[in-house]
Amino acid sequence: MLYEGIYEEIITNEMKHALETLEGQNYEIGRETLDVEEARKKLAAYISEITRKALYYIRDKHDKKDDQGALLKQIQASNALIHKLSELLPEEDFKQLELDHDGEILTSIYSKLNSVQSVKNESPVRPVTPISESSLFTGAKAEPNMMNELRNEILSSDKIDMLVSFIKWSGHPWYMPEN
Repeated sequence: MLYEGIYEEIITNEMKHALETLEGQNYEIGRETLDVEEARKKLAAYISEITRKALYYIRDKHDKKDDQGALLKQIQASNALIHKLSELLPEEDFKQLELDHDGEILTSIYSKLNSVQSVKNESPVRPVTPISESSLFTGAKAEPNMMNELRNEILSSDKIDMLVSFIKWSGHPWYMPEN
């Protein structure tokens, strides 16, 4: 069921059918053609959402006691999608993007020679929040501490580019008064 309001969603077959039932009624339906330059971003976001739902479904329907089996099923589904894309594209490189069945994530690579990790024989310091995701720190108790995260990011980095913005709980931006 579609409700009145503003939408910014790609029209699916299901949505198109729902819109067709509304067209004969007293509704104004706004549509625009997907811009070819914006298509990559919007279609990728849509495919990401559908893939996330499918992988959740696979995990949810699998035996809860068999985590490795559930992981393998999710990897196989992902590889099937990657394989289908590689069939549609002339690039041979896409075939190399299939996932390894071990289901591992690369977290770091460090030289065993002349590095802090080799001297201390410790695992590298890593922030709690993944570097591959944006994070908003609000200061809530359930969230990671911003200072600890910054320290761990700095300790694990080889280069730092920083853009910082602060907003107070009152809603007023923090600023330095001019002298």
